Amino acid sequence: MADDKEHSNRENGPPWRRLRGRLGLARWLGRTWAHWTYARHVEPMWLEVTQWRVCAPDWPRALHALKLVHLTDFHGGRRVPLSLLLEAVELTNAQQPHLVVLTGDFVHAGRRYVEQVADVLGRLRAQIGVAAVLGNHDFAVRTRLARRKSGLSNRIELALRERGVQVLRNQAWRIEHQGASFYLVGVDDLWSGACNVQQAFREVPEEAPCLLLAHHPNTLEHLSNRRVFLTLSGHTHGGQVNWPGIGPVFLRGKMRRMAAGLFRHRHGLLYVNRGVGYGWRLRYRVRPEVAVFTLLNSEISSSQLPYR
Repeated sequence: MADDKEHSNRENGPPWRRLRGRLGLARWLGRTWAHWTYARHVEPMWLEVTQWRVCAPDWPRALHALKLVHLTDFHGGRRVPLSLLLEAVELTNAQQPHLVVLTGDFVHAGRRYVEQVADVLGRLRAQIGVAAVLGNHDFAVRTRLARRKSGLSNRIELALRERGVQVLRNQAWRIEHQGASFYLVGVDDLWSGACNVQQAFREVPEEAPCLLLAHHPNTLEHLSNRRVFLTLSGHTHGGQVNWPGIGPVFLRGKMRRMAAGLFRHRHGLLYVNRGVGYGWRLRYRVRPEVAVFTLLNSEISSSQLPYR
C-alpha cells in the first residue's frame, strides 16, 4: 500500500507544481479571452485618423497643401452600426478638407441599407466636393468569379448622386481650384466585369496631374504606361487581423504584402486604406481608418516622399 501511494505521488508531482500549471492555464485563458473581447468589441469601433503628406514635382504649385480625406469599405448592413459611419463622417468634416473621396463597398449585401448609408455619407462636406467609385459588394460580387448584378450598383449610384456625391463610373472629373487643375479618375470595381481603365483615361492628357480612385489595389496592373500621382484603394480591410509574427491572417499572396498603407508602384504611389466597416465584426491591430492626405508640390516643400 505504501509503495502504491508513493508511486502515485511521483506521477502527480508535488501540489505546488500542479497549482502552478493550473495558474498558467488560467492566465493563458484570461489573456486569450481579453484579446478576443478587444478584437470583437473594441477595435472594430475604434476609428483612427491617419495623416499622410505626399509630394510630387508635377503637382500644381497653386494646389500645394491641398487636403484630401479618403474613406472606404463601409459595408452598411445589420453588422455595421450606422453610428460608426456617422463618426467617420464627423471625423472627416473636422479636417475641413478640400476634397473627400470614397472607394466603394457602401453596403455589405442587398438593397435594404442603401438609402441609410447614402443619407449618412450625404453629410460629408468639402470645399471642392465628394467623389466616389463602386466596390465589389456594390455589384453584389463576393469573388472574382461571381457574376455581377447591375441593379444594385445603379441604385447605389443614384442614391449617392441625389445627395451630391460625384460617382465616377470609368470617368474622369477635371477639377479646377485656385487657378489650377487636375484630374480625378474613377473606375468600376475590378471584379465587377465593368472596369474600363482605358475609357476612364480617354480624355485625360498624358502629362496632366491626376489621382485615381479604384476599389481593388490590383487595378494598377491595368494602367499600361500611364502614371498617376496617387492611387487610392481599399478592399483588403487591412486583413482585419494582423497577428504578431504571422501578419494578415486572412489575406493571401500579393494582398498580404500590400494589406494597408502607402506603397511605391511603377505607376506612382498606391494607398490601401484599412476601411471603416467590416465583413464580420473582428479587428486586431488593424483599426478602422479615416486617411487624411496633404498633397504637396516638391519644389515648394522639402518633404521626403513618401513619409508619414
